[in-house]
Amino acid sequence: MDGKTGRIARLHDVKHKRDVLSAPGGVLQLWHEQHYRWDAWNIATLGDSWTVDSATRIEPLESGPVRTVVRVHRGFNRAGDTAPTSTFATDYILYHDLPRLDVGMEIDWQEEHLLLKCAFPLAVDAATYTCEMPFGYTLRPNKPETAEEKAQFEVPMQRWADLSQSDYGVSFFTQNKYGCDCRFNTFRLTLLKSSTYPDPRQDRGRHRFRFALYPHAGDWREAETMQRAYEYNEPLRWRRAGVQPGPLGRRHSFIAGAPGGVMLETVKRGEDDPETILRLYEVFGRESAAEYRFDRPLLAARETDLLEWDRLWARRGVDVEGDLCGSSCARLKSRR
Repeated sequence: MDGKTGRIARLHDVKHKRDVLSAPGGVLQLWHEQHYRWDAWNIATLGDSWTVDSATRIEPLESGPVRTVVRVHRGFNRAGDTAPTSTFATDYILYHDLPRLDVGMEIDWQEEHLLLKCAFPLAVDAATYTCEMPFGYTLRPNKPETAEEKAQFEVPMQRWADLSQSDYGVSFFTQNKYGCDCRFNTFRLTLLKSSTYPDPRQDRGRHRFRFALYPHAGDWREAETMQRAYEYNEPLRWRRAGVQPGPLGRRHSFIAGAPGGVMLETVKRGEDDPETILRLYEVFGRESAAEYRFDRPLLAARETDLLEWDRLWARRGVDVEGDLCGSSCARLKSRR
């Protein structure tokens, strides 16, 4: 850590013997937004920018067998103000058995017509970067050349985004921040706006959120970025329980499988009947197959659509063999 600025001076991947950053990272950038109507929904062309460069305090919070946590305190002063108008507390969290850097932030945000981003210059070079979208992904230009590409100064992402070259890359995971950009190997996650229309005090107040950096060998497919992002967004839920009567034994799973390149997104009851709905999608953009094992025999399985109407015209079949269901289709309806 840089003791003066609070930036990450160096982030080193010990396993792969690589520096992750090409320059100090975790840079808080404030961008001036041109004011116009409906700015709560839209991001206008960004104007002047400032960086929050002074760390008021850096303190170690934890250093134990599970994780290490360092907190950086920073503040932003508007011109003419002697005290910070907005304050930023950033926790950098390294787990001893997880190959990622978690970042937790608590912000008291009191700005107007400013956009807050957190920037990470990456030691990775590629023509495009990848953003997750609902049930898939899309490629975006890292080195914009055309007017259309340059207009993409802010783009949506869902749970993850990734910049990878052939042998190495860095993924970003987010739980509730869904705007970003990546220009010439610098990835920036958009954290907060301060619009004034229609709500004149949009987003003012305290905010808490987290995101993470996941350095990896190979590209996002080899690194299983999709799966790691799901795990980050949906951590294991547990509760302590005593001895329970019943026939299920010490281990039991309602549904289990070896999905390969297919993600099981949802398991739910049917809207109009007691059947079980499985929503699956192919992750990597190539033909894949998946097998899922239920805890009891299936009476039937068939393909359906998002309205849960049977797709009688579908050419892709669903194979049912005992308690095993294998299919390459997107939505299955099963009767148990």
